[in-house]
Amino acid sequence: MEYICNICSRKFNNSQQLNAHKRSHKPDKNYNTSKLKEYTNKIYQDNVKEHIKTSPKCRYCFEILSYEKRNNKFCDNTCSSNFSHIKNKNKTKSSVCIECSKPTTIHLHNSSSNTRCIECTKLHKRNLQTKYEFRHISKIPYSLLECSICKTLFQTKIYNKKQIKKTCSKKCMRELCSINSKGKCGGIRENSGFGKQSKYTKSDGEIINCQSTMELAICNVLDDLKLTWKRNLIGFSYLGLDECEHLYYPDFYIENFNVFLETKGFFTIDTIHKLLTTNLPNLVVVTYKKWGGNFEDILKNPEMLLTLLETNDKTWIETINSLPNNKKYRYRVLPPAHMGENHIS
Repeated sequence: MEYICNICSRKFNNSQQLNAHKRSHKPDKNYNTSKLKEYTNKIYQDNVKEHIKTSPKCRYCFEILSYEKRNNKFCDNTCSSNFSHIKNKNKTKSSVCIECSKPTTIHLHNSSSNTRCIECTKLHKRNLQTKYEFRHISKIPYSLLECSICKTLFQTKIYNKKQIKKTCSKKCMRELCSINSKGKCGGIRENSGFGKQSKYTKSDGEIINCQSTMELAICNVLDDLKLTWKRNLIGFSYLGLDECEHLYYPDFYIENFNVFLETKGFFTIDTIHKLLTTNLPNLVVVTYKKWGGNFEDILKNPEMLLTLLETNDKTWIETINSLPNNKKYRYRVLPPAHMGENHIS
């Protein structure tokens, strides 16, 4: 069957080629859309008549398929699933049992569950039932245990002697994990604690995300001093210990003195290298007294921070260099003075 263009009388083998050719005609070259619609409707009706003559049927329910589903084998997903279920109902496949590694036969329609032989499936069901009865149906008495962190008594059911609870809450469990896990093995370093994220609303209404309670306390001090400051979003490049370039983002930027402010609750070898190698002449670091800093004094007397910012104090470099090697690990303290009205857990 040949398809002829009614505009330029060009012949084509397929209707798709003809439709693509019709789109190439521009409106200024006697292009009439009404004629194209009439022609496409005529082709559609001819195709529907041919489809009715052949009348393909669904392989499961044997109903005549519509013209839109002429290339399908089934009318619905239900018909296809039912047909495959009947087809593979009695078909089996040879495989190996998971537990006893004996050769078994598996039904294709339910191969996901029948991965064990008959004897192993019975034992598996019995074990599941006994575990359920042991945990839910059997009346195991509560036993009193002492928390290894806060030394308080709590009640638990001991199902397995190898898995006895040692803490009374998640808070105590985290402290126990920080004591037990050490080094860079994927766990938490010794006496590390957990950073408490919070949100602080400035005097102008801007919301700032704080990554620790120490940053939250410094935000309160900066607002009390009525300074113009913001969260720093500028990164400064430095060469790390792995001989690769990294970016260092100080915590805050004080616009009054053009100074970057950094808060450090702990020190590692990486952080010390980062602070000393970045070429930032206008950087001030605030730390705890145990590291040689004056953070606790700043909370009592906020004007001390003004003097540090005005003079661009660099005494923190000497304190970091004087730290012994056994103190260069992650350590964090949470004094109660950090918490304020703007704290959101």
